[in-house]
Amino acid sequence: MLDLIVKRTVREDITVFDACLLAAATAVAWAYVIELDLTIFLTFRRRSGLYFWSLLISSWGCVLHALAFILSFLVGTDWHVHLPFIEIGWVAMVTGQAFVLYSRLHLVLRNQKTLRYILCLIIVDAFILHIPTIVFTVGINSPTQPARDFWQPKFNVMERIQLVGFCLQETLISILYIKNTIRILGSVYHSMTRKVMIQLILINVVCIGMDLILIVLEFTGEYTGEASIKPMVYAIKLKLEFTVLNQLMGLSKAGFTEGSRWGMG
Repeated sequence: MLDLIVKRTVREDITVFDACLLAAATAVAWAYVIELDLTIFLTFRRRSGLYFWSLLISSWGCVLHALAFILSFLVGTDWHVHLPFIEIGWVAMVTGQAFVLYSRLHLVLRNQKTLRYILCLIIVDAFILHIPTIVFTVGINSPTQPARDFWQPKFNVMERIQLVGFCLQETLISILYIKNTIRILGSVYHSMTRKVMIQLILINVVCIGMDLILIVLEFTGEYTGEASIKPMVYAIKLKLEFTVLNQLMGLSKAGFTEGSRWGMG
């Protein structure tokens, strides 16, 4: 019965497993986003600033990106309908999360030069990775077969480059968190502070692991699986990062972080 229902509603190249995986992953992603957004609006007294807006934009990006693949894989809409949601959601989700991490990096890192380099890296990556990928994606959806054949190899290469590029970017920021948190731990004896710092390290390690899963799926040709779980992965990472970064902000106000020591909180 399930086979019959799914076959009537999805594209021919989408298996029952793919359809179920997409539906389940989308449900998880949207649940996390709803919970996160409610928490954001209940937590923030000042609804402004890079941290606030990057959290919201990235979370809404998860919703749009997942919705787009529901429309594409399950509903089978024309590419003019779902492609704008895919690309807008992807840009907001990926670069938005990079800004979430950057916006609180000063709490553990006092080197202003390094912080500026990270900001420049995020902006440059957004241009050199997002724009070509969007162009090639439009190309492979061309109405003529010769045009699609022309763009497909370029898209395949660029898809892997952008995924690895953004994962390396996030890994670099996570390593900076881990490295500087470990350094601060050496001189901190307050039990609550040490607990939050250890959580920060573990969450960054988990986020790196999630990125590796996406890379493995991409390089093994599991595009449908990778596309299906990506919004869920980013929603989970956002929730984890929001939880620990808020605790870190609380420690900063209490004077227990690098940023507060150097007047950067």
